[in-house]
Amino acid sequence: MDQLSFVDTCRDRVEIRGKGLLLSSSKCKATVDEVVNSSIDILTGESGLDVVRKFTSILAAPPDSEIWMPWLGSKARATYESSAHLVVITMGESWRRLVHKMQRKPYTTFGWAQLHPAVAAAAMNTAVDRGPGTCDGCNHAPFTGVILDYFKDMGKTKEIVNDIQQALKDGALVSCATSQAIEKLNATIQAGQKGCPRKAATVQKETYIMVVRNAHTSLKTYIESDVLGTHKHKVRCFMRGRVFAHGTATPVTRKNLNSRTNNKKGKYRVLKTGSAVRKRAPTSTWNAFMVLEGKRGWEERKSLSLEYRAKLRTVEGNQQLRELAEKIEEEKQRLEST
Repeated sequence: MDQLSFVDTCRDRVEIRGKGLLLSSSKCKATVDEVVNSSIDILTGESGLDVVRKFTSILAAPPDSEIWMPWLGSKARATYESSAHLVVITMGESWRRLVHKMQRKPYTTFGWAQLHPAVAAAAMNTAVDRGPGTCDGCNHAPFTGVILDYFKDMGKTKEIVNDIQQALKDGALVSCATSQAIEKLNATIQAGQKGCPRKAATVQKETYIMVVRNAHTSLKTYIESDVLGTHKHKVRCFMRGRVFAHGTATPVTRKNLNSRTNNKKGKYRVLKTGSAVRKRAPTSTWNAFMVLEGKRGWEERKSLSLEYRAKLRTVEGNQQLRELAEKIEEEKQRLEST
């Protein structure tokens, strides 16, 4: 499973690099040819045979070999008597999953891509002479049958063989080595049903949408990693305060009237940079009155409010406060311009 997951990871990295992303943080240096050859080895069962050979070497070792006691000196020891039958079961299960089902069409068809064009042409001619059937060695009509029909109809030339080999390599490049992605996708779709059966067309439509959405999310993650680099977390924190998931504003209610920006359940819009800049309010007559009174303190705010209202009622007091406010405003503008 480690090898299969590694091949899928390399395939993902190669695909992203093909879209122009550098992926400087990735340590994967696999090329397209390496990924293709590894995928074909998995599809044809060669990688599974390597696993079976490793289990065979373990079983062929003497009972007193160190291979049966890898943790010498510890309490856990895998002796020959306690582990041999488990190795046999695991080896048989590996052969069934990784080799047996791969030794038939259409999986063996991918092996033509690794052959010399002349050898591949001979293998295709042999498959054409055999014809379609239902046995393990017969051709698989939905996949191999289409390839052989194209091979016959186009004249069985060397150029056609090269085209078929390239098509098989392209298919191996995009084929998943494991079923983890498919299982996760099916689990997501089943979780969305909530116990209610739906039509096959609806499930198929949601499957297509989910595949596109997952591909978009993966590509977006790689783009953020390649563009933002080590500052990705800081940029996300900054964007979290400006861009929100919903496009409608929070309805004004008595509960969230004074805390709309802190309401976690509310719906927010994208904040514009220009509207976020608060302009300075002009100097008011109250500011001028506080300058005249010398800001005696908050404990006298009530008495100051009464004096301020009384002063505004008189013509002289109102004119005095307005003139003082204009002078203070002019001084503020002069200081801001310098």
